Amino acid sequence: PFQLYVLCIFIYGHKFCLGWYDRRGVILSDDYDIDDNLDILINVVLQLTTHMTDYQLGHDRSACLLEGHSYYQVEYPSFLVSMGTDGETLLWKTMGPPIWSSLSLLGRGTATWRAISVGNKKEVVVLKIIWRSQTRKSESSVYRHIKSPLSCVAELSLGDNVRIPVIKEMHTHVTVGTLRSLILSDDDVTSPMILSSIVSC
Repeated sequence: PFQLYVLCIFIYGHKFCLGWYDRRGVILSDDYDIDDNLDILINVVLQLTTHMTDYQLGHDRSACLLEGHSYYQVEYPSFLVSMGTDGETLLWKTMGPPIWSSLSLLGRGTATWRAISVGNKKEVVVLKIIWRSQTRKSESSVYRHIKSPLSCVAELSLGDNVRIPVIKEMHTHVTVGTLRSLILSDDDVTSPMILSSIVSC
């Protein structure tokens, strides 16, 4: 859960290449011959399995494992989720596995969680993480047009775009273009996809 992108290795015959998957598509590296570039393959495997952090492997910095939880425990782990800025006071703790999670590699990548707000109120809420197009109205702005509570429709508590740190004390919205620019040094991406969080009760 909470993956912004996925890195992988393709091996076919005596060749291999590296792949990057995100909400806009797939980027593949040049082909490498295993016999001629075995050192590169070994180095890549070591980096992906040993040296790289969860964040370097694509885990969203605005969500971290709850203290004392791990990916290897019997019960589904809980995460502490924020909007991604330093000193964030609005935090939510997920409870159990997602209520629903999209399995597609492309598209909105929606994941919906039962969560509890961390703080005085400790309300049980629904936390929804989505990639949305900036060319369309956000789901939170649609919720704000609903003037009175409707039965079977959740009430919006908070809706905002997720941010990541760029340099000290400076944050930017998580978009496909930002990720590719920061990590792949690819500044030619024009994608409207932006990561958003919606909290409702």
